Amino acid sequence: MDAGFSATSTKPLSTDKAVEFLKTYPAEGDVIESEAEGPAVIDIALGMQRIRANEVGAIEALNILLKTLQEDIPMLQKAERNNDIKSAREVLHKIRGGLYYSGTPRLEKAFSTLHDEVKRTPELSKIDYLFSLAYDEVKLFEHELKKVNGVDKK
Repeated sequence: MDAGFSATSTKPLSTDKAVEFLKTYPAEGDVIESEAEGPAVIDIALGMQRIRANEVGAIEALNILLKTLQEDIPMLQKAERNNDIKSAREVLHKIRGGLYYSGTPRLEKAFSTLHDEVKRTPELSKIDYLFSLAYDEVKLFEHELKKVNGVDKK
């Protein structure tokens, strides 16, 4: 709970799902410092490299990404509620495209996994835990971006 874990899973919990949860929500005191230990929430250097910009440009791209996510997530939630796989795939495709041009490895991983599973499943409720993980990653990204922007010094 201290790490912000709020995801759910259907029973039985598979080893793969458990490992994914543990990677996404490290225990208190665990610090993710390198890609070997797990992806970063925000990687400014990666963002700079991908958009060939300086730090200010990379941070601006992250702020644009957040605004876009705030517009797209309600559409994705609606598609999830309605089991509208076609709409979910379209929104996820758009989100993934935007994520590529940012330095957000955890968001990329969460939405890539979700997109891949949406392509395979006939029932979105069967992968609700992946939706929850993706939404939680957006919240974490928003929190970390506040720190980058100097809004939240915690």
